[in-house]
This record gives sequence, structure tokens and C-alpha cells, in this order.
Amino acid sequence: MAYKLPVILFSLILVFLSSFPVTAQAPQSPSYPAGSLSVNFTGNKKFDASGSDNWPITWAADDNQYTTFGDGGGFDESATVSFGVARISGNKDTYTKTDIYESPIGFTGKIYGILAANNQLYFLKCGDGSELSNFKYIKLYKAAIPVNDQLELIDTGVQFNPPVENFFCPSFLQYGKDYAGAPDNYVYIYAPEISLQVWNVQIPGKISLLRVPKDQIETKSSYEYFAGMNSGTPMWTNDVSLRQPVFSFDSSCPSCSDSGIMRTSVSYNPFINRYLLITQQVDRYQANNGHIGIYDAPTPWGPWTTTLYKNAWDISLNGMMSSKVVRTVYWNFSNKWANGNNFVLVYTDRDNWSTIEGNFTDLTPSSTPPPSPTPTPTPLPGDINLDGSVNQDDYTMLSNSYTTADPGADINADGIVNLLDLTLLSNNFTNILP
Repeated sequence: MAYKLPVILFSLILVFLSSFPVTAQAPQSPSYPAGSLSVNFTGNKKFDASGSDNWPITWAADDNQYTTFGDGGGFDESATVSFGVARISGNKDTYTKTDIYESPIGFTGKIYGILAANNQLYFLKCGDGSELSNFKYIKLYKAAIPVNDQLELIDTGVQFNPPVENFFCPSFLQYGKDYAGAPDNYVYIYAPEISLQVWNVQIPGKISLLRVPKDQIETKSSYEYFAGMNSGTPMWTNDVSLRQPVFSFDSSCPSCSDSGIMRTSVSYNPFINRYLLITQQVDRYQANNGHIGIYDAPTPWGPWTTTLYKNAWDISLNGMMSSKVVRTVYWNFSNKWANGNNFVLVYTDRDNWSTIEGNFTDLTPSSTPPPSPTPTPTPLPGDINLDGSVNQDDYTMLSNSYTTADPGADINADGIVNLLDLTLLSNNFTNILP
């Protein structure tokens, strides 16, 4: 799919109930041109786990999905914990939810990065609490795929520390089941940069990209940072000071003053062959205005175009329209539940597990006509062996088949190899195809 795409004018149908389809075609964001994809939310919204937020999701080797939640009691809505892990089993219409881990007292933080790979689960825990505590550090934990409802988190020793590694609450790039479908042997991590010492949208907004060989994810020295492009090829470095943002908002852009980066997810959709980045872009305390930005690209490092840049309330993501708590945050696609152009978006709606279905539409007009088929050259009469010339080899083949019905030597296709065929061959003897 081409990524140099024409600017598309988008329209919106605002709905009040989730049963009605909503076409969420957005104007371009301040920093990236509009792309070819439109996002259509068709409804079938579901809510659960009141009081818990975040809900990043990954698809594991056991064919279950795993997700993390924060500041709540999870699906069983029991005692509030700092963070927890839950298992999602089944299809998008009939799935079961089981809490399998609740952080113990004293073990706190938030997890937006969860990954199923190497037949294990990996977790990027940021900080040791909420709000500004998320900026303290990032630690990588792992756990075996649970065979029951118990999960044990093990510290791998990999840790990132601001301000040198100046990012917070990163997320893993999601592929298929147990990371199937990845085009190379790397795990990719998207890490929003810390620009402001406040737990809110970071302005200017920048996202760094890290990668590590999948079999070395527990080795800190194996991590590399995206360092920009060189003649269309991504450059990588082990020196964190040389990193370049893979996604950013231009702080010099006048219309970018209220737009930045906060909670981010990235996934690859094999049906449309695009990488999809979603991020929160306006003040989290701004009532009834939780701008969602969705961007697509042909590679993990871009170039990005705008799929959606819209107020989440306008596209019915905050379906209950609460007048008391107005918040919708952290959106990500379920790769297990993707099917063709159809998707399921998992997100936080007013501190609830929430899902909504939709589909992508490719709006790219055909910019060039399809190429004309290459005509098949007409063989020379008498070129029996089809080598492009009529010569002694063809004469020998015709002689060997003389008076037979050999279709290969029957030049005039009258059912018999005879004098008429010999005459055609003689008339074209030494002729060569142009």
C-alpha cells in the first residue's frame, strides 16, 4: 500500500447510542498529513470491570489474550490494587475474563507495556505508584504463561532510568499470537518522552523507538535506539543520547499548542498491512475533550499519516456520556479479534474495560491506471521449437513428424503434418522474431 497519500476530507456522524454506526473520518492532525484509511465505528460496545483503567492487550501462545489494569479491582471488582493482570479467553462476542494477578501491598506502579513472545509474558512496569511516580523508572518483568489462575512476576534486571533514558510508560509493538507475523527477529518498544514534570499530555510530544532481538529481551546491552533515517534506511544506535523521535508533534506549529503525547499503543494489522499508532493528545482534565489520534505507516518507523484525529466524545467512545466523570483513555486494537478490515478496539471508558467494533476503509483513489498486460509474442510460422527463429532444428522436427498428426509440428493446424506445413516452414526459413 502506498504511503504518499492524498489529503482526504473527512465527515462525522455523531451518535448517542452505540448500536448506530459512526464514521470517524478525521481532518489531518497538526503534524501529519491525512492518510488513505478511514475508521468506522459500528457499535457493539461492551463495558466491564468498573473502577479499573488502562487495559493494554496482547495475544499469547495459549491462544488467550492477556491485559493489565490499574487502580481498581479488575474484573472481579474486589479490593483496589495498584495494578493487576487478567486473562481474556474466547472470541469477541463470547469471551470470559479472569483476574490472574493482583499486585501485593508495597509493589506498585503502572503497566502499559505487555507482550506475549517466546512463550512467555513480558511487562514494562513504570514507576512505583501513580501520577508523577510513573516517571521514576521503567522495569522489565517476565512471567510464564499461566496454566492456572496464578501468575508470578520475575524481575529480569532490565531497567531504564530518567533523565538519561528520558521516557515513561512505554508499550510494545503487537503482532500476532506469541509475536507471530513479525517481519524480523526484533521486539519493538515505543516510549513517550518526558517533556513536562506533570502526569498529563507531554508537550512537545515525542516518542522514541527501541528494539532488541527477541531472544535477548532480558539483556539490557542488546537494546538499540532509533537514530533517524539515512536514504530511506533506519539507523540504530546503542547510545541513548543519539536517539531521534520516531513520532513527534512540531512544537513550532501554532495549531499544536494543545496537542502532545501521552498513553500510546502500536500494533500491526496484517489484513491492511499497516502499523497503527494510537495516542492521547489533549489535556486529560479537559472536560468532554479526549482527543484520540490514530496514525498508520508501512513500517514500525513510519512515515506516518493521519487515520483519525478527533474528539473521542464525538465518535461515541465515551458511550455513557457521564456528566460526572468525563474520561476516555488508552486505546489499543485486539489483534486476535481482527478479521479482514474489521477490528475491535479495547480502551478505558470512565475507568471501565470497554470494547467497540469497527472497520477500516481505504479511501485511496487509483492514481495511475493498471498496467496493460504484456502481449504474448505470436510465434513465427515454422518455429516449431519456439526458440525465436526458423532454422534447421525446426526442419528436423518437422521431418521426424511428417505424415503424423503431431500438433507441435502441424504448423497450419489442419490435423496432419504434410507438404503444406513444409511450405510454411520454407517460406519463413532463417526468419527471426524481432
